[in-house]
Amino acid sequence: TSLTNLTGLENLVDVNHTISISRNDNLTSLNGIQNVIFTDNPANYHELIINQNANLTNLDPLSNYFYDRGKVNISQNSSLIDLCGISYLVLNMTDFINDHNFTTGNAYNPGIVNFQNGDCSL
Repeated sequence: TSLTNLTGLENLVDVNHTISISRNDNLTSLNGIQNVIFTDNPANYHELIINQNANLTNLDPLSNYFYDRGKVNISQNSSLIDLCGISYLVLNMTDFINDHNFTTGNAYNPGIVNFQNGDCSL
């Protein structure tokens, strides 16, 4: 696709399962989805998937995201050097389904200990 950001989705506020943003080499910003609130679903499970977006450099618009149980998969974003935008989510999940291997193939791949130490960007 040719989207460079997600402007126009600011009214998207209720997600009850998954956000997946993948395979967009033109995407440089996640601005537009910063107002999302993950709401309950029968499985009490959520997913955030951000992968294969070659020009994405940070996850700042996701700084208010939160859910208790689910997966986080941030992978193959070759320019992604700042993952601080998911710090609140990662540090407050009580049931991290995919353990602590959730960032791979990015320009920077902090683990849970990095987030705990505030080391979430290059």
